[in-house]
Amino acid sequence: MIPVMTYRTLTQSLIVGICLLALTKGSAAQSIGGEVVEAMTAQPLRAYQVRLYYLAQGDSTRPCDSTTTDERGLFQFGGQGAGAYRLEFGPAESRLASSARVDAGTPDTAIAVRFRVPVLELSGAQAFSAKEVQQVAQQRSDRAIRYPDELRNMSMTGEVLVRFIVEPTGKVRPGSLTVVRSSHPLFTKAVTDGLPLLRFYPARVGGIPVAQLVEEPFTFSLMRGGVVLQ
Repeated sequence: MIPVMTYRTLTQSLIVGICLLALTKGSAAQSIGGEVVEAMTAQPLRAYQVRLYYLAQGDSTRPCDSTTTDERGLFQFGGQGAGAYRLEFGPAESRLASSARVDAGTPDTAIAVRFRVPVLELSGAQAFSAKEVQQVAQQRSDRAIRYPDELRNMSMTGEVLVRFIVEPTGKVRPGSLTVVRSSHPLFTKAVTDGLPLLRFYPARVGGIPVAQLVEEPFTFSLMRGGVVLQ
C-alpha cells in the first residue's frame, strides 16, 4: 500500500475537513476520486463542481479535468501520473470554493478522499448571494401581495424593489427587509405587509437548502387582476 498525504486548505471563512478513506494500488490506471458531504448532516452534496489540477506540470491556473458529483456526492478522475495534484470544488464564485492537495507516489496510485463542507454552518447567520448558489430562491405561487384598493381604483401602477433574506425553510428572515426604491408609499406598505407571508423554494448548494439574499422587484399592474405574483 502506498501512502498518500493530504492537508487542509482554508479559503476565506470556509474550513474543509479532509479525511483519507482508502488507498489502493491499481493494476492498470491511476484514479483520483472521492466523496463530498455536508459536514453537519453528512448529506451528499449533489451536482457539486470539482476541478483537478496537476501541479507536477507546473501550471496551477488551468485544470486538467473537471466534473460534478453524482447523486451520492461521488466523483472520480483519471490521473495524469505521479506527483502532486490539487482538487478544487464548490460552486463558481462562492465562499464554498476551496481546495485540497493530494500526492500520488506512482503512476498507478489510487486515491480516495472525503471532503466535509460546512454548508449549513456558513449559511446560519450569513446569506449567500445569487452568484454563490447553484439554485436560487424562488417564490411559490400559492400566495400573492394584494394590490392597494385605493391605487387600483385610480388605475395607478407601480413597482417596489426590495432586498430580503430567504431562510433555508423558505420563509423571509424577520428584520431582513430593505426597500431599495418605491413608486408610492401604499405600494411600499403592501409589500412590507405581505412579504413576510410569502413562501419560497429556498436556494440550494449541492442539494442542501441555504439562506440567500434576494433582490426582487414587485410590479403592480392592472393586467394581473389586482394581485402581485412574482
